[in-house]
Amino acid sequence: MFKDRIIIPACFQKRILRQLHRGHPGIDKMKTVARCRVYWPGIDEDITSFVHQCHACARAAKSPVKTTLESWPTTTAPMDRTHIDIAGPCDGTYYFVIVSSYSKWLEVLQVSNIASSMMITKLSELFSRHGYCKQLVSDNGTQFISAEFQTFIKSRGI
Repeated sequence: MFKDRIIIPACFQKRILRQLHRGHPGIDKMKTVARCRVYWPGIDEDITSFVHQCHACARAAKSPVKTTLESWPTTTAPMDRTHIDIAGPCDGTYYFVIVSSYSKWLEVLQVSNIASSMMITKLSELFSRHGYCKQLVSDNGTQFISAEFQTFIKSRGI
């Protein structure tokens, strides 16, 4: 015994690896189960090697989704598309960054907080000067996907 785990002799290690791998749980799950029940020197490396040699696991492994990068379509009129994001904190201050895709006009507004209500206030000021944009692009930060913000943009036809 090694603490609460059974020390597995070398002649039985492959058999234990097959038992741990039953159902193809993956490397992390196998290591978690093994660390609770069995031990031999180098068990983590053996588990990793065993899973990498499994053809079924290799076929089912997560592979990154391949997508082609595309540029945004060129806008043909002012306020067609506006990009927004929040920068910071920089020395405890946040900045609301707004860029027009047509003119490349940049506005950087210092904000005291990054709540949806603050973003709505600042966008309302921008829209009162330049009119509503047709499309608003963000990184889907929580303040931009909140119900309050969604209601704001939908009520303005954005």
